[in-house]
Amino acid sequence: MVKAQEGVLIETRGGLIFYVRGHVHPPGRVIAFPRYIPDPSGDRERGGVRYRRVGSLAEQISAVVQNAPSYMAHDAVFDQD
Repeated sequence: MVKAQEGVLIETRGGLIFYVRGHVHPPGRVIAFPRYIPDPSGDRERGGVRYRRVGSLAEQISAVVQNAPSYMAHDAVFDQD
């Protein structure tokens, strides 16, 4: 497994692009938030796919819940998803 570092971008098979936050991550997981999501009306394009940048934290969480709910994990320390 590759160690994820702060600021690295990770693209999922589904085309979501996440940015890594922090230097310490749970075993087998990476703490990351969506930066860009595929959107036909997005203002950015790469490889013929249009993307839009995800803004606020609330919008980032919503994007994960809607597009990749299996990426959400419960944190037992903070007792939050």
